[in-house]
Amino acid sequence: MSETSPDYIALKKALVRRVDGLWESGILTGEIIERARLDDCVLTIDFEGGRFKLCLVPRVRLARIIPADSDDEVLVAMTKGQPPIAKGETVAAWFVVAQWEGAEPIVEVHGPLRAWRTAQGTA
Repeated sequence: MSETSPDYIALKKALVRRVDGLWESGILTGEIIERARLDDCVLTIDFEGGRFKLCLVPRVRLARIIPADSDDEVLVAMTKGQPPIAKGETVAAWFVVAQWEGAEPIVEVHGPLRAWRTAQGTA
């Protein structure tokens, strides 16, 4: 399935909604993002069926498998260090989220995951 097909785009949106659900349920927190950044890790979340696995993977391990001539600017940036913290943010770290069916990834989203400090803590 092409990454530009409407079906693939719909799958990506559904995957992002699943990640939003982890935020809303308190499973994914600013503290986890802070730990990923401090340990120079990439936060990975793998969904398969109704289950998920959240891991912190050393960024350098992922950087070794990204080709130097990759045309994906985000993946190339991942090889060079953690994302910059933008004005108003508390923390930012890289993440890779995938939906799996057996041993095959069906859809994947990657980029910076960001959090802001609120009166109640990190959001």
